[in-house]
Amino acid sequence: MKNEKSKAPQSAGAPKRDYWDEAKKLWYKFSLNRMSVVGLCIIAVILILAVFQPVIAPYPDHIGAVVDFENASRAPCAEYWMGTDTVGRDIMSRIFYAFRSAFTMGLGVLVATVPVGSILGLIAGYWRGRWFSTLIMRITDVFLALPPIILALCVCAVLRPTLLNSLLAMCFAWWPWYTRLTYSMATSLRNEMYIKSAELLGASKVHILFREILPNCTGSILTKATLDMGWVILNGATLSFVGLGEQPPAPALGTMVSDGAKYLPAQWWISIFPALAIMLIVLGFNLMGDGVKDMLSGKE
Repeated sequence: MKNEKSKAPQSAGAPKRDYWDEAKKLWYKFSLNRMSVVGLCIIAVILILAVFQPVIAPYPDHIGAVVDFENASRAPCAEYWMGTDTVGRDIMSRIFYAFRSAFTMGLGVLVATVPVGSILGLIAGYWRGRWFSTLIMRITDVFLALPPIILALCVCAVLRPTLLNSLLAMCFAWWPWYTRLTYSMATSLRNEMYIKSAELLGASKVHILFREILPNCTGSILTKATLDMGWVILNGATLSFVGLGEQPPAPALGTMVSDGAKYLPAQWWISIFPALAIMLIVLGFNLMGDGVKDMLSGKE
């Protein structure tokens, strides 16, 4: 009896140790790529600036309709590290706040499109050759025939220009990429022996799709989602640049670049610093995506 009692706590604690060991193994594989760690640090810093903008920003009230003509168009200095715009608002404080809408755009689009696109790809790939599979993939091909930014611009031109509508427009244009990716993987996996065994044992189609096929597609889907995060934010900034995103006085990176472009090259800081912020976001997610790919690959 004593031996059985002494073994019980170990068996209960084993799964936790297994999860912890697996997490350490994944982090080790991710950290082997030092540039991916750099990308993770860039994204972490930007996220902290976005979340704690009211505390970190030197002029948090400059995100709204604030006018200070005495300090208008000031070049970068000790008081305003990134200078001010044409009405005297601190550019650095506005960039920190604009990070919020950028992350909202990226996360919102991926949260909506990854599940929808993946499920459609699973259905079309597993039942390849059926009429609904052909219908799904032909509709997907139609959407893929046009660049996502063109589709998003068309949708935004019809809707009222707001952050929510630009997010919906990006969702409308982004789901086919995950449908195509999941379809190609599900098509190859559906003939594997473990899928055939599950079918012979009487497993339901839902079990086969979401417990057998989907876990083997997760690595590629997460890697693409990490890389797409930066590109979604870049396309969202493009919508703001042409006036179809979040509207003033709320700061948006694309809008800030567009407003400052009118004063180049004399007042270069008005557009250069927001443009550099966009570049850092895209660079950070691209570097981090390489690490996620290595982390989720089966290579030791």
